Amino acid sequence: MSHPSEKLFEAMRHIVEAPGFELLKNFSRDFYVLDKEALQTLWADDMKYLWVIRESGTNLWPLHIDAGLVAEEIQAIFETFEQSKMQVYLLSDQTAKLISIAKAKELASVYNYKVTNGTIEKTRKGLFGKPSPVAQYRVELQFVNERRIAHLYFNGARSVEQIARGDLVAMMTIAKTLVVKESKSLFTPIVEITYNGDSLRRILEEPVEGCFA
Repeated sequence: MSHPSEKLFEAMRHIVEAPGFELLKNFSRDFYVLDKEALQTLWADDMKYLWVIRESGTNLWPLHIDAGLVAEEIQAIFETFEQSKMQVYLLSDQTAKLISIAKAKELASVYNYKVTNGTIEKTRKGLFGKPSPVAQYRVELQFVNERRIAHLYFNGARSVEQIARGDLVAMMTIAKTLVVKESKSLFTPIVEITYNGDSLRRILEEPVEGCFA
């Protein structure tokens, strides 16, 4: 059974394999391996992604989720690499649409989630005009063989079968920002991320059918 992200990946592949395409001359593994894996793990039907193709490599992020490290990474890409030697695409609805860098920056500045007081909330208005809580989180730091590691625990009122897949993707996307904030280091490895006691990565790598969009 094919994964629902495969149609989108094929649209992306047609771009990079088009005759005369002048980008992605090096580090093509970014696309063929890392981008494909990211789409499968971070897939949700209503999700939008920002995809940057450079001469040496690609970058792919889910949009409208993380105002922390993901936002910083997007800004760094546009500031570090020559903008005339990159293309930026909006990925949504199984299509890849070429957009301007100005449009990409505009899209990347809008967030549907926020982190406050140990809770991730969906900022789109819920009942009575209030943000909707997604999950509470706790970061646990440990030293193992003189190396600091992190465990990240999410807990929510909805079961895995009930929660929107997009919310699970949001937790995975925000995870690194939460650990960096707690550990005050970019280099603290995350050895475990769970939602209600189950591995979040395992949940996201299971077949998409049966999850809510």
